[in-house]
Amino acid sequence: MITGEVFYRCEAILRLTVKHPSESAKADLEAVIDSGFSDALLIEESLAVSLNLPVLQAVPYRLGDGSRTFMNRYLLTLFWNGKDQSVIATAPVGGGTLVGMKLLYGYSLTIDVVDGGAVRLLRMD
Repeated sequence: MITGEVFYRCEAILRLTVKHPSESAKADLEAVIDSGFSDALLIEESLAVSLNLPVLQAVPYRLGDGSRTFMNRYLLTLFWNGKDQSVIATAPVGGGTLVGMKLLYGYSLTIDVVDGGAVRLLRMD
């Protein structure tokens, strides 16, 4: 089971560890669960640069306000549910850190929506 916590702004937060796929560089993050984000993981561009993550491609995105932009996609290793997993992360300049639906696929998500409430992800197999 993966656990997290609800913080004062009613954000369901997971603490994650990410690292370069073939180097020792790593970082601990707090990521907001975002059911409106269909990719796996959104990280800050500055983090991708500091970890020297390999760029896979720049892809076009349509933002919530209808505008379009390009964002880099990076390969990283995420410690997820007790083991390392390769993940493709999107990195906008100045963006926050989000866990999206692709990463949550196959899990049951339960959130106790109060300050300090529990966030639980349970694999459904």
